[in-house]
Amino acid sequence: MAVAVKAYAGRRPFIFLSYSHKDTDIAYPLIDELQKRGFNVWFDEGIHSGVQWKRTITEHINSCSLMIFLVTQNSLDSAECEKEIYFATEKGKRFINVVMGSPQLPDWFIFDFKRYQYVDQANFPSNKAMMNKLEEDLIFNGLNPEVQKPEIHQARPITSAKAPWVCKCCGSNNSGDDEVCEVCGSSDRYVAPKETPAPSPRETTSSGSTSRSTLSTSTVSGAVSTTTTRITSSTEYVPLTPQKTAVVDGITVGEGSISPTGFLGDTKTLPTSLYVRSGNEIYFGNYPQKKVTDTKILAGLNSGLLPLNPDQRIGGGKIHTPKIWTPFEYYIKSKRKDFMFFTDKIYNGKKYRGVFFTEPRQTAEKEGDSCQMYQEMRGYKCNVIHWFEYSPIKWRIIQKSGSVSYLICDLILDSQKYSFRNGVATVDYSKSDIRFWLNDHFFRTAFTPEERNYILLSTVDNSSDSTTYPRNPNACANTMDRVFLPSLKELTTLIKNAKEIIRVPSDYASCQGTFICNFDKTATGNGWWWTRSPTSTTTQYVHYITYKGELSNYYPQHTHFGIVPAIKVLLP
Repeated sequence: MAVAVKAYAGRRPFIFLSYSHKDTDIAYPLIDELQKRGFNVWFDEGIHSGVQWKRTITEHINSCSLMIFLVTQNSLDSAECEKEIYFATEKGKRFINVVMGSPQLPDWFIFDFKRYQYVDQANFPSNKAMMNKLEEDLIFNGLNPEVQKPEIHQARPITSAKAPWVCKCCGSNNSGDDEVCEVCGSSDRYVAPKETPAPSPRETTSSGSTSRSTLSTSTVSGAVSTTTTRITSSTEYVPLTPQKTAVVDGITVGEGSISPTGFLGDTKTLPTSLYVRSGNEIYFGNYPQKKVTDTKILAGLNSGLLPLNPDQRIGGGKIHTPKIWTPFEYYIKSKRKDFMFFTDKIYNGKKYRGVFFTEPRQTAEKEGDSCQMYQEMRGYKCNVIHWFEYSPIKWRIIQKSGSVSYLICDLILDSQKYSFRNGVATVDYSKSDIRFWLNDHFFRTAFTPEERNYILLSTVDNSSDSTTYPRNPNACANTMDRVFLPSLKELTTLIKNAKEIIRVPSDYASCQGTFICNFDKTATGNGWWWTRSPTSTTTQYVHYITYKGELSNYYPQHTHFGIVPAIKVLLP
């Protein structure tokens, strides 16, 4: 064996590598390179003799931060690899497919796994370029490289001199000897006060209503009027140092960009051939927006797709034509359920998106929450294909520093939850579902590969200051993203008039179930939309902008809040 590698055996966040034993000549150099770049990798050579194999595999999948599936012909033919990746999806794990060689993808893989993040060796001029892209994807998913230090492993004592702690991310109790949460791998914690020997998260909330205030250039006051008691952090929040940054016109941005040919660098000005500009308005990228009502176009779009009804669906709600219909993977009552699907189609030279659902999307994904269904109220009925035309996305320039331009979308383009997975809601933006959705589904849908090269990988400020609350216990680490939600500070300092932050949902966002005001004549047709900033309260709330341009906040598991993306590009 040319490369000798050792499976990670510590308590820090780690990657689970799923591979075929026939591919050790491919897997081991990959592991070696990842470890050299500062990532912890576990693979099944780390199973000690006498330990049950299946139990060890499932335990490590449960506790890993991310899975890498090494996609080769051998791994696709391996029943054990198939079990591992299906188990990981059941547990809600994010993973990246790393494709080596030219494997023939089977139908089961295309149906269930091709939608996940891909790093394909064939798309890169060298292995180094491929590893650079893989490293960028891992950083985006929250696995920051770390300096490798020797770890001392010993049996866990029953008691510890160190204070036990509660995970800020998922609420799990952890021993004082735990460096990271055993459930979710997070190191963010609430530490018990000295007089509290065994902490557990507690809340006592009196009834109260959400206070609202109009946005201005001053600090925004938008906290929830509640009385709460909670364990607080013993240390002040310190944001993580961003990885691989560069400075362009005084603005810190990331180095490299997502491209089929590897890193091109984040220093290229957006060419005028890719956008249309009028003053401070930019048309760049495309997304499904306006509903198709022309009967002739609808007949052409529906050709070959109708009829679709529940009798033509199989177990789990999956359509018989998996290469045509893709599930949105939405949740109902805390469980993922395939009830809403989409497909993209080119007709007469134009691109359209079809949406089909068998039951309405609920406004709350968490079981026990009160919910409504807004789709049918807007005329989007079940068991009917609704078509939307892709059209240029309109952006507003709200800041220009040198050639770096900060753009915010002019419409509510979609409707999504902030974060809710495996029964747990979080207001940590770095770990949120909406961050992943923006930089994965939206990024790939709205922009061509060429356009993606010119969207900056920006350092996104998630500190307490960005939320306008000093020492906000719900602030999180800075992130490096292509697409992001605006923060409270950005909205209050960069937009002078509250009316300029009011947004109207597109037809497509309405079909996704977003809220639209229909009871206030002064705001009819306006919607709600998320910021990325959490409140500072113990109750888990995230700030959003109301249909009147005011500030309010709500639970992150709700789906009827609009999405107004933001990006940064270089403009002349």
